[in-house]
Amino acid sequence: MGWLVGVDVGGTFTDFYAVNTDTGESVVHKAPSSPEDSSKTLVSGLDALGKDQGVPVSELERFAHGTTVATNALIQRRGGRMALITTRGFKDLLEIGRQIRPKIYDLQADYPPALVPRQRRCEVTERSGSMGEEITPLSDDEIARVVDEVIAANVDSVAICLLFSFLNADHETRIAEKLRSAAPGLHVSVSCEVQPEFREYERMSTTVLNGFLQPEVSHYMTRLRAELAARLPDASLGINQSNGGLMSIGQAAAYPIRTAL
Repeated sequence: MGWLVGVDVGGTFTDFYAVNTDTGESVVHKAPSSPEDSSKTLVSGLDALGKDQGVPVSELERFAHGTTVATNALIQRRGGRMALITTRGFKDLLEIGRQIRPKIYDLQADYPPALVPRQRRCEVTERSGSMGEEITPLSDDEIARVVDEVIAANVDSVAICLLFSFLNADHETRIAEKLRSAAPGLHVSVSCEVQPEFREYERMSTTVLNGFLQPEVSHYMTRLRAELAARLPDASLGINQSNGGLMSIGQAAAYPIRTAL
């Protein structure tokens, strides 16, 4: 096959591992990470593999990259300004959660503030039942109203999580289509795409986290794609997921939560 390269970016160092699948030859390289832009470390490290180690970088067949950009953004709460669209009556679900108190006898313990403040949570009149049946139709006027409300909030991204959308995604899909059409630069995170499973709190919180990370991670992935395009013209590019698999750069930009532990 030829040469494959794996790169893991850490907080202090970035590690490179190159292997020739034909001969079994392997090469390792370590470089200081660049916290402000880890794509710079990737580029300089690839150049070093070619110049110092003799790896034919331009002929790489596969490039796999593990990144902590999403994890770091979560820890530092460095994400986008968000809005949330949900079924009418469920805007407080982010605070209510499962009503679990990890420190049940600590009267001073507070939850961290939600990533979407209450004034930027938009309720929409619609309802699907527990079997996926439509109980309350979603009108075009209601979609137009909530789209205008989100645009007026001047946000970077929006999460959409409606009741039982993992069984019937029609209402979420219609809202997402209108938002993407009305605001092309807005990051739209839809629960039926991000985490199509039952239990509203888990699905909503995951979708909100995905939307929170989208501006930061998609910007990084755009820079990374541009930097690698000229250097690795024939390589298959893969981003590590938390489950150990690989996804494309485009998928990582759309679903950054999959790269966060």
